[in-house]
Amino acid sequence: MNISQPHNASRSFWHLFFFVLILFLLLQQGQRGFLFSEALTIEVPDLEILLKTAMTGFRADAIVSTLAVGFAALLAWCYLALRNGWSDARRMLRDPDSFRGAFRTSSWMVGGALMLVLMVDMGYYHYAHTHLDFVFFEFIEDLIFPREQSGVVTENTPAPNQALQQTGAELQEIKKWSWIVAGFFGVEILLTLGWWIGFRTLLSPLFTRCHSLSPTMTRYFLVLCLTGGLMGFNWYGPWGIQRANITNSVYYMLAQNPLWHAGEVGIGSVFYRLSGATAGIVSTMPMKEAVIVSQSALGHPEQFLNPQYPLLRHTAPQENSIKFKKPVNVLLLFVEGLDRRYLGQAINVNNPSDLRQTFFNNPPPTPENKANANTSSEHIRLTPFLDRLGTESIYFDRFFSNGDMTARALFSTLCSYYPRRGWAVMRARYTHEFLCFPEVLKQAGYWTEMVVGQNRDRNYDHIALFLARNGIHQFLDENSFPPDAQKLGLGLTDESLFDFVYERVKDLRKESRPYFLSTLTVGTHHPYQFPMVHPDLEVLQKHPDQYVPALRYLDLALERFFAKMQKEDLFKDTMVLVLGDHGRHEGIGGSDPAARGSHFLVPFYIWIDPSLESDVPTRSKVISHIASQVDIGPTILAMNNLTPAMAPFLGQDLSCAFHTDCLANNIAFVSGAHDDAIGIVNQDFMWLYRFKVKTFFRTSLDGQHPEQDPVFSELAPELSDINSPLYKIRQQMFGLYVSSNVLLEEGQIWSKKEFAKEF
Repeated sequence: MNISQPHNASRSFWHLFFFVLILFLLLQQGQRGFLFSEALTIEVPDLEILLKTAMTGFRADAIVSTLAVGFAALLAWCYLALRNGWSDARRMLRDPDSFRGAFRTSSWMVGGALMLVLMVDMGYYHYAHTHLDFVFFEFIEDLIFPREQSGVVTENTPAPNQALQQTGAELQEIKKWSWIVAGFFGVEILLTLGWWIGFRTLLSPLFTRCHSLSPTMTRYFLVLCLTGGLMGFNWYGPWGIQRANITNSVYYMLAQNPLWHAGEVGIGSVFYRLSGATAGIVSTMPMKEAVIVSQSALGHPEQFLNPQYPLLRHTAPQENSIKFKKPVNVLLLFVEGLDRRYLGQAINVNNPSDLRQTFFNNPPPTPENKANANTSSEHIRLTPFLDRLGTESIYFDRFFSNGDMTARALFSTLCSYYPRRGWAVMRARYTHEFLCFPEVLKQAGYWTEMVVGQNRDRNYDHIALFLARNGIHQFLDENSFPPDAQKLGLGLTDESLFDFVYERVKDLRKESRPYFLSTLTVGTHHPYQFPMVHPDLEVLQKHPDQYVPALRYLDLALERFFAKMQKEDLFKDTMVLVLGDHGRHEGIGGSDPAARGSHFLVPFYIWIDPSLESDVPTRSKVISHIASQVDIGPTILAMNNLTPAMAPFLGQDLSCAFHTDCLANNIAFVSGAHDDAIGIVNQDFMWLYRFKVKTFFRTSLDGQHPEQDPVFSELAPELSDINSPLYKIRQQMFGLYVSSNVLLEEGQIWSKKEFAKEF
């Protein structure tokens, strides 16, 4: 970096600063270009995806380059300030040329660290087809702070992950990776030399002339470039990279910056360790006891044979489960905030507030009563289509969401694992290893896809990043919709969303392989905006609870979608699953326990096309046993003969209930962010525990009879008496909470490298 020119301006701080900035950018671009050859072995992109990946990667690298060169300048200034004193430090801010030499040294240090991370990330990408993730950082932690390799779950800390042994074994195969490292360094050296020669012969003289003619304008230009680089030339700054419209998951991951990606993972892991969160969790119940309780609650102890992954179990298919003759298409429809208490209800247009009395004082109508209900001209039925769908489907009327927010519910549904306490897994732990059922479908030859009517990272919840690692081929968001698609409220209207899904299904059916397609509506989310496409909506728009007309609109959109699909026989060889991601956002109930429990009250429909009728004993049945979102993945896989030999799924296959009474002992674990609560649902009641007030609540399974909802102090004798039924509920609740959270944080749920052969 020693640039020597006759004019003093050529040796200015800004001269060197610009050189280092672009050099850092080129080093990162070189690494991404080198990784492109590995990405090609996974999937070949079209030109549009390739260009978007290149542009997004450039923006991401510009952000990190700007931060890196800024850090080098700060490091140099801090060194000189400590050596020369505060008065000289203030002078140097007015005359940055005075610490040019120190900046050169700090740039070498930062550049060396940058190259080290890029090299490690390059090797890891070739190894795992992802940037540095939790598994890598666990390897580093085990390397620096080795834990006992006893293979026995200890009192407070489970046995360590196999990352150390696995990565160490890979590093010993020198012949396997030495040529890759040599090629990588060759690319980076060529880029460095090319930039040094080009800068010295062309740009340096130009920079010198501009600086001599107008030093102030040159510096303003550099500041403008730095500002743009720091923002990634996007209003959303660094988070704009995760919002980029790259539908292909392989290239969406490739476009992410490895240093930013590693920083998020590493800093998150460090803060988690420093916070002592694991110690706080196991203070609720010792880990060893929690594992034993959880294994007993989830299945038979003999299923759990791996002490390092205590909830990983052998999953032999059940004899009484339903199986299709061949893998079928799967369409999974999430409805935002679909509270099952509203199904089958009618609004009195002259007295709209009477709906609450119906909820709290009357038992919920059965699917048959919902579909056959006659309403007068003064009443408007809210969900006539969903009511009818319940009579044509396998309908679970005691179904629960495991989480009370969308990202939590999506995680539980797709990965059959409980939500974590605190930030959602998809947001905070998207680099951990999981076995999500889309990955199993993908390995079995399915095309896997998700469509949302918003931006993929609107809430910075990293859903697209998470799914890119866990089995989704393609993620389509609002940027993929046609320009004339209608938007209201948070995103695309439900009709526009279903129109797009309809077109996607038509395209997917042209391929010979089966598909998995999932989508999420937004119309029943705040601010409850909907187009006036039906007379009912004109009347209901004056209802004091705007969720009511929004739900009526959703039902109309679903009915229109099903009619189009059935008319064109697009549901052939398809199972359609419809459920709510969670209950009402607001938490509405006749008592405090009922209001808190209402976050988890959702319906679940399994609708099977008549073309598959011969493969199932029945296409319509009401099942009144407890089930929850973690049961969906195992059910889909079992019905398609794709159950892995070993899996970390916390749910079970529900298809046995199509013709036998096999779910009598099933329970649901729920975890809520709104109230900082956890809970257990059995056949009798929903039990909730709030950490903030250390209180247990009991409420009914359908939000009815609020006068029967008691509250118990944590010190109540019923909860400590081992002969009391409430003691068992408390043990199950805390056992599942402690084990699932600690094993998630410790990375002891699943290892793709170790268990990939099991599916």
